[in-house]
Amino acid sequence: MGNQVVKSVSKIFNRIGLLPLWNEYLPRSAEKFTIVENKEGATWVYYPSCLTRVFSSSNGNSNLVNTLNTIATRTGISLRIPEDIHSTCCSQVFSSKGYEEAANNIQEKTIHLIWESSNNGVLPILVDTSPCTYQFLHPTPGLSKVALEKLDQLKFVDIIQFLSQCIADKDYPALNNKIVLHPTCSTEKMGDRKQMVSLAEKCTKEVIVPIHWGCCGFAGDRGLIVPELNQSATIYEANDVQGQTSGYSTSRTCEVGMMSNTELNYISIAYLVKEYLDQAVN
Repeated sequence: MGNQVVKSVSKIFNRIGLLPLWNEYLPRSAEKFTIVENKEGATWVYYPSCLTRVFSSSNGNSNLVNTLNTIATRTGISLRIPEDIHSTCCSQVFSSKGYEEAANNIQEKTIHLIWESSNNGVLPILVDTSPCTYQFLHPTPGLSKVALEKLDQLKFVDIIQFLSQCIADKDYPALNNKIVLHPTCSTEKMGDRKQMVSLAEKCTKEVIVPIHWGCCGFAGDRGLIVPELNQSATIYEANDVQGQTSGYSTSRTCEVGMMSNTELNYISIAYLVKEYLDQAVN
């Protein structure tokens, strides 16, 4: 059964409120990655988001965990991934829907896990999805005093800042590519949009931030349940990127939201950085 048939059938059920709309751009499940909790000499903790753990990348790229680990290794950084990570979450999936108790419970569990893995707050923590970074930096109300005290000492670093540090001392030629950036809402709220552009401009010769850049309206799973929200939010940005071929962002669901209405392939900006670093080994 083709994508169009499935989409047409799901649209009927979506209109009567029974099912999310089928989206052909939803990635396949992510490949497994190796847990490296007890890695000796780790200099960073790496917290892969739920999205990274669930969804693969596009176009046959290696999963984001492996890609970031490759970047780290090439730039002298050793990453440690917490052992029990699969039972944790930044809590945004619950807090965004008003499930405060569930959000508090899962975020407290996650904070305690990261606290131990970071040697009680000594090691910085890489988060590979900007909305998740924002959630850790702006926790839900109701966390226990112990969790808040630990959280205050944890050093969360967004993927944009991490990648910028990784290539700060590199001086390879910029790639001869023309790419589009889609900064997430969280990237904007954290004040990282300019750094994202600078990172991309170091890696490639031509970087486009659409004039009508803005929220993609996908909002986690809302773009599947209310696809009109995603379509309306991206209508002008989609016009801006017509004719382009490569898009980069820092959230898998935002990337899916942009692909849904532009037919432009969006992936994590980490893949652009890896391509830039590949010049040293090719």
